[in-house]
Amino acid sequence: MYRIEFHPEAATEFNETVMWYEKQRPGLGTLVLAAMDRGLNSLAADPERWNFFVGNVRRHLLQRFPLAILYEVTEPQIRVLAVMHLRRRPGYWRHRQ
Repeated sequence: MYRIEFHPEAATEFNETVMWYEKQRPGLGTLVLAAMDRGLNSLAADPERWNFFVGNVRRHLLQRFPLAILYEVTEPQIRVLAVMHLRRRPGYWRHRQ
């Protein structure tokens, strides 16, 4: 199983996303956390399952939310570059590679 590491900006944006959803409706932030947890577990088990998105960066879409985990596989770890909202600012994360 791979170890997962977050880019500092990806960790910040994920925390902000959870807080935003929680403000929209109490309990929704918990659902985002659960979706992220399922996504990260899937990545750790089989990181090459998802297609390349840009260059060597892969994308895993979260269930129920318009969010994607953008990551690189560098054995023995997975580096999460962004927790990207699918309807906002494409490409903002590219400097993190």
